[in-house]
Amino acid sequence: MLTQIIEHYLAKWQSKLLEKLSPSRVRNIRAVLTGIFKDALIDEIIDKNPVSLISVPKIEKTKITPFSQEEIFKILNNSQGQNRNFFALGFFTGMRSGEMIGLKWSDIDFTRVEINISRGIRMGRISATKTIGSIRTIDIIGSLMPFLLEQKKLTGDCEYVFVNDKKEHIYDIKRIRDTHWKKTLKKAELKYRTIYQTRHTFATVMLENGEDILWVSNMLGHVDATMTLASMQNMLNEKIRLELHFWKIVWQKMTLFWHYLKIK
Repeated sequence: MLTQIIEHYLAKWQSKLLEKLSPSRVRNIRAVLTGIFKDALIDEIIDKNPVSLISVPKIEKTKITPFSQEEIFKILNNSQGQNRNFFALGFFTGMRSGEMIGLKWSDIDFTRVEINISRGIRMGRISATKTIGSIRTIDIIGSLMPFLLEQKKLTGDCEYVFVNDKKEHIYDIKRIRDTHWKKTLKKAELKYRTIYQTRHTFATVMLENGEDILWVSNMLGHVDATMTLASMQNMLNEKIRLELHFWKIVWQKMTLFWHYLKIK
């Protein structure tokens, strides 16, 4: 039966999937199917893997469109309760959505004014953060503190900072994005942008206000400053871009120098 499934039908099947699912989701499904056909190929049930003949869906890079400071306060003023506090956490820390959902009260040190990030939640699954570099301790800046204290009044008796009606952690960012986030943007009369743009907004605002690139890089959980520079350079004003270009060259030369010292 496997030999009867030809490329034509697989191509149509993939096209149908792309009407409802993102290219990345379709790629994951393809990977499973590829494995099945690969086993069939090894067992000599078929003589070719038809999935390999179908073009892989392209994943378009998400356009970085940060919010202005005026837009940030529009969003916060048009939201309330837990939703407002959640949005504030994104805008004032640059944390990833999954990291915010996975945040526990035990991760927040109000005495040291720090947040320890070590986990994330996606589709209900609790796991370590995206990379080893993502495990980090970040500062609680002054703008964020009132929102955290307000949230503590709401869920301070819960394990997780942000919870659902059952006082359990939120299942996935889609639960917030597809309801509260979209409604808030509409209420604020702002064009829709993904909630992930809160992360880019934090980095942009901090760099434009002269914050140290290394500090911003740590807040974002980037491996090093070059990753931050590469992702942020295109959306900053000309003066900032020139400064970042200078520091990017300096960083690259320092990296080469350290590498030379290790060899020696």
